[in-house]
Amino acid sequence: MFTISIMDKSKKSVRTYEHINKITYSDLIDEVVVENDAILTCNFPIDFDLHLYSNTGNYVISCDVIGTLEIQKES
Repeated sequence: MFTISIMDKSKKSVRTYEHINKITYSDLIDEVVVENDAILTCNFPIDFDLHLYSNTGNYVISCDVIGTLEIQKES
């Protein structure tokens, strides 16, 4: 599982999402699904909405707010 931190474009706030096990986004042609260790090596676009999934919640992050994306593997 992974902890995802997103700093908004204004660089005024960081939102953290824990225990993420899947991230999806639509690239206008297909829905892209990234799971497991592929999350660490994927070059996620920040110009598409990202959908984050965990066992306890689902989150949609609008591309309008994504400034930077940080991914860390949980131990």
